[in-house]
Amino acid sequence: MRARALIAGGALALVCVVGPVSVAHAQTEPKTTEVSHEAEECIAKLESGEEVDDCQKAPSPIKPATNEIIWGASPSSCWRSS
Repeated sequence: MRARALIAGGALALVCVVGPVSVAHAQTEPKTTEVSHEAEECIAKLESGEEVDDCQKAPSPIKPATNEIIWGASPSSCWRSS
């Protein structure tokens, strides 16, 4: 009985691992993508002579967004009763 369960379990695992594999297909037509608004702004900055760092400015990782400061400190989130 154990041998049948082991064989059935192994077969089921093999079907689950190998079964969903499909063939990879190459892309036949070139994918047309539009340039995003941010990329257009970055291109304009670079053409005007600014540095690459001006395009890659990120928000502060320490200070949360203003709306998170306002809504995140609501009294209901501060004074939860256990």
